[in-house]
Amino acid sequence: PPNRSSRYFLRFSNIRPLFRWAFVYLMQKECSNMKKLLILIAITELICAPAKAQEQTASLFNEISPFIGLELTKNDLSMTDGLDRIAKDSYSSFSVSAGAEFKTNLPVSLSLFYQKSGEEDKTTNVSGYPYKTTGEFDAFGIDAAVHFPLADKFELFGGVGFGRYEFDMSDNIGFMNGTEKHTGIRYAAGLEYKLTHRLSFDAFLRYVDFDYDSAEDFVEDLAEIGIGLKISF
Repeated sequence: PPNRSSRYFLRFSNIRPLFRWAFVYLMQKECSNMKKLLILIAITELICAPAKAQEQTASLFNEISPFIGLELTKNDLSMTDGLDRIAKDSYSSFSVSAGAEFKTNLPVSLSLFYQKSGEEDKTTNVSGYPYKTTGEFDAFGIDAAVHFPLADKFELFGGVGFGRYEFDMSDNIGFMNGTEKHTGIRYAAGLEYKLTHRLSFDAFLRYVDFDYDSAEDFVEDLAEIGIGLKISF
């Protein structure tokens, strides 16, 4: 007859396939659950991806504030060859602009502008005869500015831009009728006051450095002082 240890071995041998089957079954079930989990994660990502993209897009557009602006300026020209003795060197002008402000940690704005001056006359006495000149200018270009918040409603700003200027000059005897064109780099600094979330006023100084050629040109540079109104959307 078999001894006690042999009986124990026979019993273990009988249940060993059962343990093996149980182990395989649990592993298969665990793999099945893992597959289900991965499929669920993939489906969730597919469903949420458009919402996340839409949220990111909305967040991006919330950080961009389009605006339109209007400026009124007093312009002083520097002229050579004594032209300021017979021609007006001070103008009044207005500008319209459209652009956007990017609400980053240090807000930055970009805008396109168009500027137009009024006609300015100057009459002098030349050899006993009245000599009258009329001048005006217009310009267009692009400006960029960095804004430095001071308080809830005040900001300092400094900017640089690029403009194309055209000066027209004429007189009453047909001696000085012509156009002078310049490319200029615009430097500006000012203070902005936010009246409301969408409406703000500013005051500024601007200097425009032209591509001056002393052999051909009369206008050297331009200095401006002005006020502006900006409407944000």
